[in-house]
Amino acid sequence: MSVFDEAHERKVVRTLIKAFEMQMADNVIELMNDLGDAIQHRDEARTERDFYKAQFEQVQVRLEALQGRV
Repeated sequence: MSVFDEAHERKVVRTLIKAFEMQMADNVIELMNDLGDAIQHRDEARTERDFYKAQFEQVQVRLEALQGRV
């Protein structure tokens, strides 16, 4: 193998490694964005759940008060 072939091969390998690193970085960023979206969705669902749970508890207290009158 000539010096030119070795130099060319090293350049191709470096280019492939750089492309792989860039793709991995893009994948990590995409996964982090997906995780952020999932966490936001989870937090919104928890807030909604807590709201309806509080509403249910208020209705339950009112029903118990009404049942006490009857």
